[in-house]
Amino acid sequence: MSTKSNNHIDFIEVTLKNGRKTFSMKELVNFKGENANAAKQYVKYSIRKKFIKNLSEGFYAIYSPSEKDSENISPGDFINQLMSYKKINYYTGLLSASAFYGAAHYRPLVYQVIVDKQIHTPKKILEGIYFHKKKNFPEYCIVKQKGNYGYINYSSPALTAYDLFKYENESGTISNIILVISDILSQIKISDIKNLLKIIWRLLMFNVSVLF
Repeated sequence: MSTKSNNHIDFIEVTLKNGRKTFSMKELVNFKGENANAAKQYVKYSIRKKFIKNLSEGFYAIYSPSEKDSENISPGDFINQLMSYKKINYYTGLLSASAFYGAAHYRPLVYQVIVDKQIHTPKKILEGIYFHKKKNFPEYCIVKQKGNYGYINYSSPALTAYDLFKYENESGTISNIILVISDILSQIKISDIKNLLKIIWRLLMFNVSVLF
């Protein structure tokens, strides 16, 4: 095996051993001794060999062996790191959050994410993820849950239930929504409801201020 190939594999192994599946171009340049040209060549070679996938300009995820053929990486393995890199507030929501909490009646075909800014990354790069921009992004009811590579933001069970009705078209029929909510109802806490009421109150005050 060539030295060039060993260099690629070594970097990937180091990244994975550090409990990460993503890296930025800045990190790669630093790894290459501040050699930007070597880093660019590394990326080109790694993408061609299906070692990595380009998720956004200057940001990449590493394929597991089982992901190379489909060229799809589980969104939960990189969503938190990608949103942090792009400086976008987010949480996994709707049916994706419901599935995490154990609702099995209506599983999503895509990974559903609520964000506070428009996502400009081409859909073909982030295939299988659907972003919903929320104008009044909540300060409450977002919880961190353990994932394979760090923590992931999820809507709380109460916020999940609220969003399912708010984004009805993306959540299935009313009957399906009710079935999903019935699955997660026991996980909704009183404190969670209080925080949800804070969100609703803020929205009401905002709408009143717009009217006047």
